[in-house]
Amino acid sequence: MRWPMVIGLMLASVMTWSQQMDEIRKQFHTIDNEESLKAFIELSSGVDDKKASPYIEAAHMRQAIYTNNPFKKMKFFSKGKNKLEQYINQNPFDIEARYVRALVQSEVPVFLKYNEQLNSDTTYILDNIDDSSLPSYYKEMLKQAIHQLIKNHQL
Repeated sequence: MRWPMVIGLMLASVMTWSQQMDEIRKQFHTIDNEESLKAFIELSSGVDDKKASPYIEAAHMRQAIYTNNPFKKMKFFSKGKNKLEQYINQNPFDIEARYVRALVQSEVPVFLKYNEQLNSDTTYILDNIDDSSLPSYYKEMLKQAIHQLIKNHQL
């Protein structure tokens, strides 16, 4: 009698995890002002899934946009960048992490010199996205975003 309960709990936790990641993905792409950024950070603070880490770190980096203090700007950016790079170094084949990094690198000012992997990330994503385990709707969204990024940056 215990095995069905254990299996049921495992399935429920997998479904919850999947729903959390879907929500993280959706919310991340709707960040367009300080309030939506704060809402995303609050939403993601309770998520205990390492796959959410790139999105969370990119959001922390984005906090730099909404402060006037140059020291705080660099602190937000550097801390998020270091954690994102650490995650990617530990998970170099994570398409979502490379996608998030490509988005960040495409948006930051050139003087920050954080654009070295933009070309390699976009190439890696396009070469491997079809074989990934991401939901099909998200694969298509990533492909469109990467193609637009390539076009905008003439990669």
